[in-house]
Amino acid sequence: MTMTLEDMAMISGLPLNGDTVTGHVSAVNWRQRVGVLIGVEPPPPLPGKPDASKVKHSWLKEVRGAPCPADADDIVVQQYAWAYLWYVLTKVVLTDTIDNSAL
Repeated sequence: MTMTLEDMAMISGLPLNGDTVTGHVSAVNWRQRVGVLIGVEPPPPLPGKPDASKVKHSWLKEVRGAPCPADADDIVVQQYAWAYLWYVLTKVVLTDTIDNSAL
């Protein structure tokens, strides 16, 4: 069975028509944008390794897999929520079985 765009619209309540949720996507400054989104920047590539512009599910789970602290402010709660949604959408709904990345 394959998840369709219509299925996602029904599950998420997001419209199929209109502006995109993400807008224009670019690999420039992607670590900083991830940091703003979930509150933690991914580590740089190892010396001599190319920058893959991808976040591994294992890293995402490591940095935001624990429950959100009870005393967290609204911004931190939102960062945990974004990380959770990102993980679920890329691990369960729109899977990438090649390299286990949360693209």
